[in-house]
Amino acid sequence: MALLLVSFQGWTQQAPYYFNFIADFTGDEFADWGLQVYPFTDSSYLVIGAASDSVTGANLNYVFLGVSATVISEEGTIIDKRYFARPFEQLSAIQARTSVQTLDGGFATTGVWQRFTPGFGGAYYGKYLLKIDANLDSTWMMLDSGSQVLNQSITIMNLLVTSDEGYLIAGWTYTGRIFFSKYDSNGIHLWDKFQNINGGVFSLSNTDDGGFFLTGFRDNSAYICKLDSLCNTEWYQTYNPDGTASNVAKGIPLENGGYFFAYYRIVSQFDADVEFCWMDSNQIIFRKKRLWLEYDQWINDIIELEDHSIVVLGQSGERPGGDNLDRAMMVKFSPDGDFEWVRKYFLWSVGVNSTKGLSLTHDNGFFLTGSQHDSISASPYTDTWFLKVDSIGCPFPNCGPALSSEGLSVISSTRISAYPNPVSSTLTLTSKECPLEEKALIRLYSIEGKQMDEVLLPFGFESIGFDVTSFPAGSYFWEYRNAAEKKETGRFQVVK
Repeated sequence: MALLLVSFQGWTQQAPYYFNFIADFTGDEFADWGLQVYPFTDSSYLVIGAASDSVTGANLNYVFLGVSATVISEEGTIIDKRYFARPFEQLSAIQARTSVQTLDGGFATTGVWQRFTPGFGGAYYGKYLLKIDANLDSTWMMLDSGSQVLNQSITIMNLLVTSDEGYLIAGWTYTGRIFFSKYDSNGIHLWDKFQNINGGVFSLSNTDDGGFFLTGFRDNSAYICKLDSLCNTEWYQTYNPDGTASNVAKGIPLENGGYFFAYYRIVSQFDADVEFCWMDSNQIIFRKKRLWLEYDQWINDIIELEDHSIVVLGQSGERPGGDNLDRAMMVKFSPDGDFEWVRKYFLWSVGVNSTKGLSLTHDNGFFLTGSQHDSISASPYTDTWFLKVDSIGCPFPNCGPALSSEGLSVISSTRISAYPNPVSSTLTLTSKECPLEEKALIRLYSIEGKQMDEVLLPFGFESIGFDVTSFPAGSYFWEYRNAAEKKETGRFQVVK
């Protein structure tokens, strides 16, 4: 397995929340993607991922896809590694997408099963389910041929162990049709359910009532949905408050009966931020936090700790004009919903660093995994990386202060809304408390921090327009500040 090994020697602190490290690649496989990480023994961890290699057969070159399982010690060394795949002679391959720990101490993984058709110019797509025991030996593999469609791909992101010790797979088709497939404990298919919407599902969690909590997207909106035990919809909500291009949500149910979810808003091709939401059991959002660090953010994993604090794993890119490389990102919220810390990790000097899995470590720290793809030099190789950090996100002792909420571009606007966004001519800022019974100042800034405009708002302010036709295309900020120095900020995109 091509694995990216972290060496704690040579770390340098680039900023209060950036870190570089020396890394070494091992193995000669074509590609490897780390998906999830689990505590395995008292002194080791298990990374389950997807692996592939180039294979020549029938005068054709194929990419051989399968599942990888790698055991890693506390010190970061590889103890064991296994591969699980279909025999190449059957002209089929499995693409691992997600995994789950089973009730018997083993693991299950699912994804897309492809059956190639040489000479016909296409492939069939279906689902697979692989059961691995606690000794990392395969128990059985299910190939769901009934769901195959020629040259019409499906996306699978979710696998759960259900209360009856069976399995539930969730994903969506290329047409945006969400599906749920139920299997018993031996991988026997039981039933399918569908949501005929233009959407997809990015997270699916068990709830205490035997149902499920789903988050994803629907049309251009973040999609939050509660399902019963048979995947029938009990309620759903969509979010697209600013009318931006795309919104995708990921979330979890909380122990108090409520829900936490985060959705990112794509403002432009290379510009996005994340809004974090706390919802009570009556589907009322009672707290919001918004975070902007660079651009093109993505949320990949969320866990609730025993003290009811929340840790989020994601990735965030560098703004245009920078190095255009993704960083791994971790955010921790206190039980009261305040930002405790934010860390970003610069994992490699080239390419895209994709985060996937997050787990607690034996010493109350965190274990992260993901993959790195060298997109700059157009290399076909993708490699797994893994990273162990302490309880405050440090990869080594005294790594420096975390980026606190004072240093974040935290957007929590309760008084001002801005539209249209993106904008080409006139940006209108409107008070949500009409009229606004205080004096205030609004400034517009470029992404580099250059002040572009400023207006002092009188008592009774309801709305004001800013002519942005002379602004170059790109990202900008508005800043609202009243006499008591209460500050709110927001971001808008100028297009030409």
